[in-house]
Amino acid sequence: YKITDQSRPLISKLLSVQDFRERYISHYRTMFEETFNSNYWLPRINLYQKLILPSVQADTKKLYGIDLFSQNINANVQTGGAGMPGGTIPGVLTLITNRTAYLLADTLFTQTRATIDGNISISEIKPMTPILVTVKATNAASTKLWYSINDKSFSYLQMNGVGNNNFTASIPTQKEGTVVKYYIEAISSNGSREYSPKQAEHNTFSFVIKSATATSPVVINEFLASNI
Repeated sequence: YKITDQSRPLISKLLSVQDFRERYISHYRTMFEETFNSNYWLPRINLYQKLILPSVQADTKKLYGIDLFSQNINANVQTGGAGMPGGTIPGVLTLITNRTAYLLADTLFTQTRATIDGNISISEIKPMTPILVTVKATNAASTKLWYSINDKSFSYLQMNGVGNNNFTASIPTQKEGTVVKYYIEAISSNGSREYSPKQAEHNTFSFVIKSATATSPVVINEFLASNI
């Protein structure tokens, strides 16, 4: 993660802040869990290899021939020779396999973390009324409700534990027509973070304040991308 690498001043200074470091590791872990496997990558690799093949064939200064280009999906290839610079180019799937093994052996990556239940309930949405958000999170020492009003910067509320691993907080009153985006951050006793939705703040839950037409509580179990 280059946390203490002083030759990388930007990332080492950013990751020296625990909130930034733990958020970074959490999102890194999410990408790993969702994409670091051959079922995800192999169709994409084959697609892109086919896409660039004509350009590789036409390249008069390529580092290796078409046979090695084909082999380089699964195997490392050696370039150079005859006065040309070279080295080992790892196979794409080999790189993924090795990176997976490295991450699974890293305690920062595998430490125990909180788990957020998929269903987040909110009270009735209506103008000028606080909106109570309730979430269930296990192994959470604390939770935060992050929210944004009309695409402004996110702020957070410390959620209150109410028993049975449930936490609540109320989004302040808003006018009709206000767009509210929000997500949950659960923090375990070791400081690791977990988010719902996992890609927050890139993706968030959201709703629009409208005049109330019903009295029953609402359960949110889907999210809207915050970048639309």
